[in-house]
Formats: sequence, C-alpha cells, structure tokens
Amino acid sequence: QNSDLDGDGEIDNLTPFNPSTLTQMPQGILLKSSYEPNQNHKILLSYRKYLNSLAGRNIDNDSYQLDYAYTPHSPYVNFSALFAYNYGRQKYNPNASFNSQSAIASKTSKNSAITLQAQNTLEFAFSQNLHYQLTLGINDLINQYSHNLTLSDYAGAESIPFQPKGLQNLFTVYADNNLSYKIFGIDFNLSGLRWDLIGHRGACDEVNITCFPKNASTIKKGGFNLNASGTVSAKIHDYFMPFISVSASSRAPNVQEMFFSNNAGNAVNPFLKPEKAMTYQGGFNGFKEGVIFQNQNLKDSLGYKILGYYTRVKDYIYSEAFFTTDNMIMFVNSTELATFYGFELEAKYDSKYFFTRISYSWQKSSQPVSYTSMGEFQGFGYSRYSVLPIDYATIDFGAKFFNQTFIIGSIVKYTGKARRVLPDSTSHSDLVGQEGNQTYTAPPLQDLPKIPTIWDLYMTYAPLPYISLKFEIQNLLDKNYLDALNAYNSSGQYGYNANGDTIYLFNNSARGRTFLASVQLKF
Repeated sequence: QNSDLDGDGEIDNLTPFNPSTLTQMPQGILLKSSYEPNQNHKILLSYRKYLNSLAGRNIDNDSYQLDYAYTPHSPYVNFSALFAYNYGRQKYNPNASFNSQSAIASKTSKNSAITLQAQNTLEFAFSQNLHYQLTLGINDLINQYSHNLTLSDYAGAESIPFQPKGLQNLFTVYADNNLSYKIFGIDFNLSGLRWDLIGHRGACDEVNITCFPKNASTIKKGGFNLNASGTVSAKIHDYFMPFISVSASSRAPNVQEMFFSNNAGNAVNPFLKPEKAMTYQGGFNGFKEGVIFQNQNLKDSLGYKILGYYTRVKDYIYSEAFFTTDNMIMFVNSTELATFYGFELEAKYDSKYFFTRISYSWQKSSQPVSYTSMGEFQGFGYSRYSVLPIDYATIDFGAKFFNQTFIIGSIVKYTGKARRVLPDSTSHSDLVGQEGNQTYTAPPLQDLPKIPTIWDLYMTYAPLPYISLKFEIQNLLDKNYLDALNAYNSSGQYGYNANGDTIYLFNNSARGRTFLASVQLKF
C-alpha cells in the first residue's frame, strides 16, 4: 500500500492484497500393511493421500502401490515386482485466471499414472575371488494428462498453455551387471527405452507456411534409445578406493514440452527429439572403522568421497519465442551443446560421543534459458529459472550424551552465488532477425543478493527405543535472504521510481527464525 509502482508521482490505487489466498493447510495420509506368509514371500500394500488448497486451486492426489518380493535363498532367484497407480486432480476456483484470462475458472486438470516393474537378480560365485551378479528387469510408466477446458468455454482455448493434454508411455528393458575380482570391481549397465507420445494439435494459422499439417490432428511420436553406463573401481586401501565411470543416457520429450501451445497448432513441435547426454566421472572414496578408538564400545568410523564430473547434452530441450505471422512460443532442441561440470566432496566422522558431517559441491553449467522462464505475462507463468548455485556446503556437527540417547547438534549452511531470470520482462522482449523469421532475445539472468550463512540448532532425545523427541531452531540468527532454489524468485518482483527506472525488490524472503518440535513413535 501507499506505493507508486508506475512512477507517475501518484499513489497507486491497488487492490488490497489478501494473504488468505496464499494460506494453505495441507493434509496427508499414509497407510501401509505388510504380509509375510513365510520367509520366502513378502507383500506390501501402501496408500498415500494428499489434499491442499493453494494459489487458486484445490489439489487432491491418491497413490496406491503393491510390492511383492520372492527370495527363496537361491543364488538364481531374487525376484521383486511392483504395481503403482497415482491419480491427481487440480480443480481451479471460480475466480481463477491464467495469464489474466478467466478461461480456467472452475476447470479441472487430471493426471493418472501407472507404473509396472519386475526384476530378478542372479548371483554366480566362480571362485573365492571371482563373483558375478546379473539383474534383469522391465519397467513401464504410462502417464495420461487431461483437462476439461474446451473451445465452447473459451474461443482461444487451444492457444492457452493450460496443462497440455496427452499420453506418454516409457517402456524400459534393462540389464545391470556387476563383476568383482579381488580388489577390482566392474559395473556395466545396459537399458533400452521405447518411448511414445500421443497428443492433440490444434489447427494451424492459414498464412503460417511453416506449420503443417494445417488441420487439427492427433500427433503420434515415438522412438527407441539405447542407454549404457560402465564403472571401474579398485579397493587399494581402506582410505583409497578410486573409480571412473562413463555413461550414455537419453531423455525423451514429455507431453508438456511437445504439446505446449500458446498459438494453437503453430506452437506445437512434433519434431522434438530426445536429449542425449554423455557423462564422465572420476574420484575416490574411503571408509574405515576403529580410526582412533579400537575398543568395541568406543569404536569410531571415518568415511569420505571425492568426485569430479563432466556432462555434455546434445539436443537440449528448451523453449524459444518466434514471430512469423504471429508471436508464438515453442519447445525446441538446442543446436549448441549444454554442458555441466563440477566436483563434490563428502566426509563423515562418527564416534560414541561426537560426530561431524561435511558436504561441498561446486558446479558450472552452460545451457539455454527457456523463454517460458520469463515473467507471467510473456512466459505464461509456465516455468521458473532455478538452477543449483555455483557452490554450496553443509556442516552438521554435534555431541552425544547419556549413552547416545540425547544429541545436541548444529547445521551450518553456506550458499554461493545464485541467479534468476530478470523479472522485468519488458527489458528483454525485443525482436531480432529478419522480417518473417524473427526470434526474441533470450531472457537475461540476474545475480541474487548474497545469501548469508544460515545456522540451525537441534536437540533429540530418545528415552526408549520406540519414542524420539526433537526440538529445532532453524535460521537461528534470523537472517533475511532469498532461498536460491525457490521457483518464485523470478516472479514480478520489480517496480519503478519517480524517474521511471526499474527497481528490483528481492522480496521473496525465506522463513525467518523458526521453532519446530516433533515427536516420533515406532510401533
């Protein structure tokens, strides 16, 4: 209130903000039941339900899962299977709008997913030092996306990127191999993926010669991709176990990418190809018990892992904006390689009286930014640019008392440089290129304000094996900061001063000092 966001020298007549629109009371239910008629068979039934009302819509999700394991103590039979069904619904409120249009008011979107998996592991001991393990399996994932927004509700329904409709089927056959000989180990994994997509494409603009077929139609796309990975390791010493790995993987386009459309059939890309990645990793780890104390009652342990990696992705999928006879946004494959490289470090020391855990990660990446990551009016609020910070670290340390039943600890979290898409979308909407073959400039990025180091404190007390009490103080020093991975960092957080200059607000703060108390019962 009392703001002059447009810089005209007059206090804006803004509609008062209603905090209740962002208030939520999520509800969750989890039920599990297991049955073991004998030591060879195990059946597990699971049910999960989630209910919430948030950001103009009611969310209702149900998940059912059946797990089965058959382990007859045979080296050639270690069989497991699962069947899972998930059904999610989002019903929008009567006053809900998308991109300032009321077309989605009272509309419902749905997603149903079926997962089937079965695998068996065989073990062979050729000698005391030579062992081989083979796991053969299949996995099938079927996703169906739908909504009830039609042309009778809104004339431009096919030009609203509202929950694209379609069917996705991912069928995988895989073989995981592990060979160990003395101090050496070799893992080789091979999988074949058959992917299929079926979805609707609206009619093309008659004067848009780049769009075909012209009529509204059902698009069917599919393909087969072979994925493989291999790792070689050696246990030279408890403190030195080096490894290297190479993998070739792929990711098929999904319904939301291929059938996204803000301009009917003009913006649907039926020629979207899967991403293909090559990843190289190398490093070493170590683990040893009895580092300082060898006594059984005081025995401690030390473990660590260091690795470096490099990934290059061909045909990286992102969204681009074009202008032919009209503006449109389309998901396309990048002509440039996307690259990711960095290193990670983990270390842990544990003893009867105290412990320390340290993790650190550093990464750099180079990939195109999707146009749908822009502000809500040009990117349709479809996605947000949120990547890992350049580096981040966590230190968890504490002490144990009263035979390890009472623990006092602290977590220190460091976050390095983080970025977001510049929320002022008007500053990067200029067209470039020749008439009739133009694209918009890519969304520029902006550094977030420096994120302070965050301290948490916690205490746990387990007076009995089946009960545990925990008390936490998160963000102990009550720092005001932006969470690096909050998707709303790039949403409309800007205004203008009296001179018309853009002011970036950075007002999407994370939680301040927070007190949490919890009780866990096991029975």
